[in-house]
Amino acid sequence: MIEQRCLRRVNGASWQADTFHRALESGLDREAALAATTRRYRTLMLSGEPVHTWPVGIG
Repeated sequence: MIEQRCLRRVNGASWQADTFHRALESGLDREAALAATTRRYRTLMLSGEPVHTWPVGIG
């Protein structure tokens, strides 16, 4: 798992930052982008899949 995170250059912090910035680019304001990122994080966290496999963005 650690090897794949390194190879893909993805960890929880990078996923959150990338997803937040994509939400802003989609037209959401800062507060809405943070809320959408948090909701998406929770959904993906509950899936049990490792973070390096999560799609970036708010879905």
